[in-house]
Amino acid sequence: MMTSGADAARSLGFQLIESSALQKGSKYQYSCGWRWWAAFFADEDLSPLAASADDALRWQESDYGKPASRVKTVRKAVAFVYQAVGLASPMHIPRVLRANGEGEDWYKAPEDLCEEIFATYELRVQDYIAWCNCNGVPALPGSPQRVGEFLLSLCDELGGQAIRIASTAVSRYIESNGHPPTGRHPVVLAAMAECEARLGPIRGGAPAARSLPTGKHARHYHRQWTEWCAAQSIEWEHVSGADALRYLRELEHQRDASFRIAPLSRFYLSIPDPFSTDEVIKWKEWHRVARKEGDLPAPASSRAAEIVAELRTARSTFEGPLPVGLTLEEVEAVSDNLGFRVSDATLATYAEAMAQFEAWLYAREVAMWDVSGMHVSVYLRERAKGRRLSTVAADLAALSTMFDLMGHELNPARSAVVTDTMGRLRAERPEAPKQALGFRKEHFDAVVANAYRSLPGESAKQTELRALGELSLFGLTFDGLLRRKELAAARWVDLKTTPNGTGTLDVPFSKTTKFGDGDPTFVSGWTMEHLRNFRQLRRSMRCEKPGDPRIFQRSPETLGERIKAVCKAAGLEDGFTSHSLRIGMAQELAVAGFSMPMIMLAGRWKKPEMVYYYIRNLKVDESAVALLYQMRADGRFRLSHETRGVDVLSTYQHVRETIY
Repeated sequence: MMTSGADAARSLGFQLIESSALQKGSKYQYSCGWRWWAAFFADEDLSPLAASADDALRWQESDYGKPASRVKTVRKAVAFVYQAVGLASPMHIPRVLRANGEGEDWYKAPEDLCEEIFATYELRVQDYIAWCNCNGVPALPGSPQRVGEFLLSLCDELGGQAIRIASTAVSRYIESNGHPPTGRHPVVLAAMAECEARLGPIRGGAPAARSLPTGKHARHYHRQWTEWCAAQSIEWEHVSGADALRYLRELEHQRDASFRIAPLSRFYLSIPDPFSTDEVIKWKEWHRVARKEGDLPAPASSRAAEIVAELRTARSTFEGPLPVGLTLEEVEAVSDNLGFRVSDATLATYAEAMAQFEAWLYAREVAMWDVSGMHVSVYLRERAKGRRLSTVAADLAALSTMFDLMGHELNPARSAVVTDTMGRLRAERPEAPKQALGFRKEHFDAVVANAYRSLPGESAKQTELRALGELSLFGLTFDGLLRRKELAAARWVDLKTTPNGTGTLDVPFSKTTKFGDGDPTFVSGWTMEHLRNFRQLRRSMRCEKPGDPRIFQRSPETLGERIKAVCKAAGLEDGFTSHSLRIGMAQELAVAGFSMPMIMLAGRWKKPEMVYYYIRNLKVDESAVALLYQMRADGRFRLSHETRGVDVLSTYQHVRETIY
């Protein structure tokens, strides 16, 4: 039950919201947010107006802080009520914002503003700090009187709308540093009224520094346009009409594509406007007619689904004389081999790449049957602008496979001109392959040491369950060199215990094993013990999903995000993913002196190229040459004979101890 003081604070919040000048919908939204905030403190001897940053963090970790949309609503409501009583909102303290995935400079980058207005917010804050320095007063904590004087000083050089933006920017800057905001303080409102009396009514719109289009949609269109120009490695101020037409043709499946032209033209006031050329105007008329008649082309994603359906239909339809003794159904069943050559997910990705290539051909009025290697080469060179070469290589692989599946006798993606084009691109822009960091033994120890940390609002049993789940997850992935999908598909029935306390996990399906013959992998005794304890505690707490035989009962994506979060909580650097554990164990085995066939067997690799790729980034002091010189300095000339013939599925710690 709430105490009388807490109940009075809760009622005061509702009264302030109800008596404000907010619109009816905003009042309802703020009331809901304040109710969720106050309900969290209902069973505690704490007023909702006396919460600290720790209380805000506990609120975000609780059920009240889910989903993320509720956090935004509560943040607005708490900021409104706290500001009305002259307090700083605990939801806007920097470490609370960072815990919710936002930076300390959130005040200068609202999501619905273009980059030029971002800079305006930052500039006004810098003006405020400079004004405080000139007058010999501290910028923080900013009092309403100080902010009001600063705004009045801007009347001689800025317009009314710029002063309003300055008030908002400074208020958010002050609040982000843990002090009461000033935006709606009576003193600041009085200063704004005096500015309005001097300069005339202050109307909404963009900053006075440039006549930008107003409205949320116009700013959204401009942001997308500048992002597209950046991806093409061109400056949006110096684009041509052909570039603008190419951009519009990529969006012509959208009903609002032609509506973008007028707002984007307003950004080109004193420089040539690429959206006013004859070609763009002609395309605009065509798009309006096509939209009215419902004849717009299908989007790329829909076209990708159509490509997959067309391929499956074509491959399952046999044309020609039937072989003697076979029926049409038997022949069509053999012809429909798409599901075995590539997986459904890979086929969808390849079809998406083919749909993008089709859209490029359509913009140049080229039919698919007229495609040559030169068309593919020009397309790849355009795709390489602003993209990594690995992305271009993936596009080429997708086109090559799709041309094969479509039955092209001469695959244009495999022509000599395409090969030369990719070679020139690699020579012009050499790139180091991007790879996840290797998760080594020292990283594993850091995760183990941090596993039993206590989170806000977490009971002792919940802490133990979470810790056992994390240790089981990392142990099984690390021991078995499991891929993310293999980890998610692992079942309790596939886990077997051996007499010495260790275990084996049968991996029935993997990237290299598609026919269900299974691949056993070793599980250490340490991991087996944590898996048993994890299962027992989860059952006793009734947290196990009935009917789900999987060990972790989560999707591959969820497990991957969980591994990233645990690594971050353990204080490890950025760059670790679920695949890092597979890479790290391969590196540990290589440093321990295991042969290539043994490492390939442990990781279920069919070819050695991937193993070489993973171990190429070993630390220099762990390389073979470094170890050789260290051995010679110690008077040793060979590795221990004990390491020869050691089963690769045994514990790798034993191998590390026998190197001398």
